[in-house]
Amino acid sequence: MNGFAASAPFWHPAWAQGILFDWDGVLAETRLSFAPIYERFFGGKRVMLLEVLSQLEESVRKDLEQALFDVEMNGAENAEPVPGAMDVLRWLEERNMPWCVVSRNCRESVERAASVCGIPLPPFVFTRDVAPVKPEPGAFWNAARALGIPPRECVVVGDFLYDLIGARRAGMRALLVQRYDEDWCQWADLSLPRMTDLVDFLERPLPLLPWEYAHLDPEQLQKNWEIRGVLPGASPRVGEVAERAAALGVGTLVVSGNLLLQASQWQNWSGLSCEWLGQPLVRVCHGVLGARFPFLEILEGEEGTVLLPSDPDDVAAVLDAYLSRLEGRRCS
Repeated sequence: MNGFAASAPFWHPAWAQGILFDWDGVLAETRLSFAPIYERFFGGKRVMLLEVLSQLEESVRKDLEQALFDVEMNGAENAEPVPGAMDVLRWLEERNMPWCVVSRNCRESVERAASVCGIPLPPFVFTRDVAPVKPEPGAFWNAARALGIPPRECVVVGDFLYDLIGARRAGMRALLVQRYDEDWCQWADLSLPRMTDLVDFLERPLPLLPWEYAHLDPEQLQKNWEIRGVLPGASPRVGEVAERAAALGVGTLVVSGNLLLQASQWQNWSGLSCEWLGQPLVRVCHGVLGARFPFLEILEGEEGTVLLPSDPDDVAAVLDAYLSRLEGRRCS
């Protein structure tokens, strides 16, 4: 993909404005094992430990919280830097790129592990001591807000499914390191076997296809990205048209500010909650498409390069016809 611009719709972690790191297994190796906790409290069944706390009787909840604390603190006492982690942090420091930690661990264990293994903690460290916790997207949004960086310009680096799911839900890039799992990789924009590989990768910032456009040909994506598609506001299937255009890589959707989401449009736009009924269409598009297509620009207005069709099945043909006419004018 040499030759593509270092900007949307392509990406690379080296182009990010900020990095959100998981802690255990990514920066600090603490070798935590929660298997005894699963066995003791849940008969060996794996559950989301933090999420089930509120469902337990107070005495059991306190015992579980203490067990979690003990496991994390014991791991912190023997913490070591993950190979390559210090090199990645030096790379960020040399470029003044902000970073933070977003962890499900307690704050005390993170601080102790950092002290033991000599990793300097950044100004912002988000742990379970303050809700929400990942994979809730709010945990990542809070981190981005603290760094002063839009979510779309952030990259989450983690070694567990919660990191990837949270990043996807927050509209951020997701990078899986230190662990390969075929089912997990489908959530990630990029998977690297080791943190040491990330160091080398940051030094070679070749454009990458984002997760949401992985099914597209790069050259076709770049062409579609230049299109400003005007949504057919009167179409009862306007939502499907918007989603289809976004999935094909149209970089800008133009929506009239006078339009409200009608009942027929809501019925045809699968999955929308009733709260969107009667809301400005431009706001609905932001809310529904914004996180799924982080690079997509949604503008309020009337003017664009292509009036999108009323039928979502015709979107691809209309885009192809526009590009063919454009190419014909360039050749003539």
